[in-house]
Amino acid sequence: MSISLKEYLKNPCGTLSIPYWKNKVISIPNSIEILHQNEFHHQYKEYQRYFRLLHPLKDLKPIMNGIETISISEELLNLLNVCFKKENIELSFKDLYNMQSHPTFQQTLWVGIRKEGMLIACGIAEYDEECREGTIEWICVLSKFQKEGYGTKIISCLLQRLKELGALFATVSGRVDNVSNPEKFYRSCGFIGSDIWYICNKKEEK
Repeated sequence: MSISLKEYLKNPCGTLSIPYWKNKVISIPNSIEILHQNEFHHQYKEYQRYFRLLHPLKDLKPIMNGIETISISEELLNLLNVCFKKENIELSFKDLYNMQSHPTFQQTLWVGIRKEGMLIACGIAEYDEECREGTIEWICVLSKFQKEGYGTKIISCLLQRLKELGALFATVSGRVDNVSNPEKFYRSCGFIGSDIWYICNKKEEK
């Protein structure tokens, strides 16, 4: 979908299902149709729903101690794969290096928290200088340490660092029907909005 920067900035989460920079480089397969909730009328039987929320980067909390900038490592890869196993996501070192090849890569937006001598939480964000949008991509906390505020600390740190880089807003998306309810978590961190996008499989309609 060809969208101008001006059009996108009027309503980022309601205009595109993905960040502006990704829309310029990603090709959607012909077998997939992506529809906003206002366009979806149950014409497809097979679909997944994704929320997309925005943070205005206002009233941010100061960055807390104990958060460090991290690099690609086996420890990071293992943490991500453990946390996202329930989503059937498995990353490789190649995937991590590909992330760092994005034009939106900033090393300071790769952060982590250590406890008991190991990496127990991490977060990865990206920053698009063209439209001054920050994107929250990978947030995870080992199950043993969940509900102790580490995820919130990671988000607060990333939002503050994005603002320092010049971001005007940040966006995040996730699967609506995820049993871990990430939408509730992101809303508790100050993200707002009501946009839902439907990723539809046209092949299943035959």
